[in-house]
Amino acid sequence: MRPEDHGFTALPFLDEAWRHRSGGARHDAVLKAAPALRAAILTSGQPRAVQSFEVATFPYPTEFAFAGACRVPVPYIWMCNRALLVETENARGERIRILANPSDPEGSRAAPYFQELTSVLPKPLERFVTRVHDPLRAQLLAAGIDPASIDFITFDHLHVQAIAPMLGDRGLYPNAKLLATRTELEIARDLHPLQRYWYVAGTLNGIPEDRLLPFDSDLLLGKGVALVRTPGHTDGNHSFVFASSDGLHTVSENGVAAECYAPRKSEIPGLRAFAEKTGLEAILNANTRERTLDQYTSMRLEALLAAPRDPGDWPLHFPSSELERFPLAPLVKPTHSVGSVRIGAFTR
Repeated sequence: MRPEDHGFTALPFLDEAWRHRSGGARHDAVLKAAPALRAAILTSGQPRAVQSFEVATFPYPTEFAFAGACRVPVPYIWMCNRALLVETENARGERIRILANPSDPEGSRAAPYFQELTSVLPKPLERFVTRVHDPLRAQLLAAGIDPASIDFITFDHLHVQAIAPMLGDRGLYPNAKLLATRTELEIARDLHPLQRYWYVAGTLNGIPEDRLLPFDSDLLLGKGVALVRTPGHTDGNHSFVFASSDGLHTVSENGVAAECYAPRKSEIPGLRAFAEKTGLEAILNANTRERTLDQYTSMRLEALLAAPRDPGDWPLHFPSSELERFPLAPLVKPTHSVGSVRIGAFTR
């Protein structure tokens, strides 16, 4: 089935902008087209309910998190990965539930990155540096949400994701389809040697084709909920976008904190100075550099979509894995944290 067969609507505002050959021309054209895309999502309405769920807190190389801009000599920062459940109505007036970034920590261990990380840690120390929260399925049930009622799952990209246990036989989400850009699905099926470190090998193996729903254009899924292509971190990266009474919120791992989208406001050592010296307006999450120029453009796009009403406030960006305070990295703490999100009420 095609995305439109599920009551989704294509949002073509950025299609031409992303086709420019020059990185600079793409940057300018994307930012010029961003207000029209923002208006289309905002005027579509608001979702009925939004709720976040904590999945895991884990270490992450500082150099990757801030693309070398941080000037604190600690090797790791800590991030909290969160899933986000949204309920809305599609263009046909049907209730749909989308679960964004429902990572499976056990499955993610199969990625070479986590295999290497755990191999250097003595088992007794692991619990001090990594915290796995209650299983997401149990958290959903405790919130009154039957996992079988989830229609779609999506990830901004498929780094360290084990998808088969979610959608395969007896999967965690037995009626859900995976929404992903066609490019990201093709990457996962045929990894480049430089990509293998970050992906779970064979992550799509055994999943029936009708459980995969690829898309090539930005999509309005329902009232106030959209998927917007933000290539760069991976070739097939996208951002989850939802509306609230405050404006539009963007969700991705392009930046590890809201202040990465406003570095001149950051109190993390080095970020403000780096931004002032270079004139740059975003600090990239730079573990992979598949399309660095476009990742910067994508972050600027996210910042425009998630612009606060008061220009002095923080961008309404919700990092799918957000920088957290942690005792082992006391000097690298967020200036601003989003934390958990809970808006509205889900239908019973």
